[in-house]
Amino acid sequence: MKKEWNIALAQIPIQDGDKEANLKKIEQVIQEAHQLSADLLLLPELIVTGLVEREQLFQLAEARNGHTLKTIQRIIHKYPIHVVYSFMESEGNNVYITSCLVDKEGEPQHYYRKAHLFTDENQLFSKGDHLDTFELEGVTFGMLTCYDIEFPEPARTLSMQGAQVLLVNSANMTPYENQHRIFSQARAMENQCHVVYCNRIGTNDHYEYHGESLVVHPNGTIVLDLQRDEETIGMAKLDLAPHASHNYHYLKERRPELYR
Repeated sequence: MKKEWNIALAQIPIQDGDKEANLKKIEQVIQEAHQLSADLLLLPELIVTGLVEREQLFQLAEARNGHTLKTIQRIIHKYPIHVVYSFMESEGNNVYITSCLVDKEGEPQHYYRKAHLFTDENQLFSKGDHLDTFELEGVTFGMLTCYDIEFPEPARTLSMQGAQVLLVNSANMTPYENQHRIFSQARAMENQCHVVYCNRIGTNDHYEYHGESLVVHPNGTIVLDLQRDEETIGMAKLDLAPHASHNYHYLKERRPELYR
């Protein structure tokens, strides 16, 4: 088991609707994170395309083995690092907001489709229907996307499956920044796991995104706090060695027979 992880967050702007520009930006930040000796890089929600209009949806959506995956694999072969990216996944007549973990060997290891869609997203995308953890170098991870963090059940479900770290990519906008900070701390504390939350910055015709990405320790302490509107790669060292850090254990002390 890899006991210490350097996890990087790329708090960056996205060029909405311009896939090639975003892929160039992805290469830049992967290179920078690799130079910082990061083990894993988390990118914002829909980093590949950003927010698009309905008529662009099927033009920019792609299958899991499409152009984006091949491009990121090429980049990782130059700069070996685990990467989580978010893209519009097409499958039949459906388009999902999907996250993919590509390992440092360039192999996709896990996919997650956003389960809780926010307002107008329901008119564009289909909802994911699976919450599963995955293991990487002996550590159990779970992935969520943006609005998912506002519900206690997804994080608890992943925690019950053994998740030690929740990786949350986001495109959270004004005026909801304070909510994502509170929810990230709550999910970390109630599940006694690390929460890594990466938000985009910048503006488009619809929203303003101000970042304020963060990493939260299982005790609720914010161990990395990125500044509002700052384009940066932040990095936190997570200690994932097993240890008894509490006299209490929320998961073991639950009483599900009462929860109806």
